[in-house]
Amino acid sequence: MRVDEETTIQVRVTNEGPRTANDVALDFAREYPTLRLLVGSVSAGTLEQGESATVRLPIAATRDAEAVEKSLDMRVQYRTDADEQRYDNDVSLVTAIAPRRDDFRVAASNATIGVDSSRLIKIEVTNNRNQTLTNIEASLGTSDPLDSDDDDGYIESLDPGESTTLVFELSATSDANPKGYAASIDFRYDDERGKSMMSETYQIPVQVEENDGLGVFSILPLVGVGLVGAGVTVYVRRQGDGLPWSA
Repeated sequence: MRVDEETTIQVRVTNEGPRTANDVALDFAREYPTLRLLVGSVSAGTLEQGESATVRLPIAATRDAEAVEKSLDMRVQYRTDADEQRYDNDVSLVTAIAPRRDDFRVAASNATIGVDSSRLIKIEVTNNRNQTLTNIEASLGTSDPLDSDDDDGYIESLDPGESTTLVFELSATSDANPKGYAASIDFRYDDERGKSMMSETYQIPVQVEENDGLGVFSILPLVGVGLVGAGVTVYVRRQGDGLPWSA
């Protein structure tokens, strides 16, 4: 089992009694605050003496469940050949509960920005749950010296293990120091039951580097000089007929 997930556990049931057990069924012998059997009981059918059957127990662990090895008190009920209802409450099931897995896996590319510039960064988003997630709303978070006017994204749905790519515009201010920073991203989504959920917040490493100095504003003075030089050249050529050495 895993925290905040529904899991099916396979259980082997063996009739160790001296007689046939009819209509064998399993359920929890008591209530657990953070665990829930998703059906009333699970049938193992009729078991002859020494016979075994494998059943599947669908169990949900809540978000508040602890990641520990858990001993579950089980109840086995059955009928004898005389149609008497019997119960065996002295049965336990030991199972491990794994830690909650992250809702998504995220990986950024093109996350290097020049000082006082902006660029598009790509973030690959993968559904890390064991269920289909829908209406996924992404929100990009920044703080100085990083900024973004394009900080929202939407994914209609992702199946378990499925990935897609979101694109955001990210900028660095003119007073940013060339070094590593972090943006963040989180998600609001609907699980398979239609319940609205919030994900964890994921850090996105961003590297800010010195600008190469060939931005738009650094080109303009050079263009101006080029135009002046062109003007001088044209003037000389037009006045060339009046110069002594123009013959």
